[in-house]
Amino acid sequence: MSDRKNVLSKINKAKEKNLTALDLNNNQLTTLSTEIFQLTNLTALDLNGNQLTTLPAEISQLTNLTKLDLYNNQLTTLSTEISQLTNLTTLYLSSNLLTTLPTEIFQLTNLTRLYLNGNQLTTLPAEIFQLTNLTTLYLSSNLLTTLPTEIFRLTNLTALYLSSNPIRRTLKDLGINGTRQVLEYYHRCHQYNFFLVYSVLGLDCSYPVVNAFSVSWKTH
Repeated sequence: MSDRKNVLSKINKAKEKNLTALDLNNNQLTTLSTEIFQLTNLTALDLNGNQLTTLPAEISQLTNLTKLDLYNNQLTTLSTEISQLTNLTTLYLSSNLLTTLPTEIFQLTNLTRLYLNGNQLTTLPAEIFQLTNLTTLYLSSNLLTTLPTEIFRLTNLTALYLSSNPIRRTLKDLGINGTRQVLEYYHRCHQYNFFLVYSVLGLDCSYPVVNAFSVSWKTH
């Protein structure tokens, strides 16, 4: 079955059976059929491994989505209408070509997991602090040289991944006060310049400049 026929078959099946999940991964899609946006009962939409460069404004019609997977496409921008998907808890945008994020994405305040690794982001908007329910944030393999201090207002965040970014700031500069002690340091030179894991109590601000790091923490 050709990719197009396969996609249409899945869309029709989802419509006939009133399905809540639709998997269209790896179908070489460059655009999305308008029929998809009529499936308003969808809670999960998997579009990974296609060739999408933009996300149509009509995506805003799928207001019941809790999971949207756009991993490994060719997205260069995001439609501001994505802000209408207010029930999203998981959003995969890894391995695309994003250089900036629309501030509207930070209106998705139910997000708990956000995957932005493997893009070309140079900055992270200060509005990130609006994602108050975020527990996991993947930012590895971008072009970030610093972080907004607002990121430390995400009090529910338990895992922050920053490896393979050209970050040239000390931990103190990144907003950590230095009143807590380091529990664990791990050097993994074969993969990253520096790999840091800390948990429960926090960070030592006196550590030298960070070239690239991954962080995971837990707060009380």
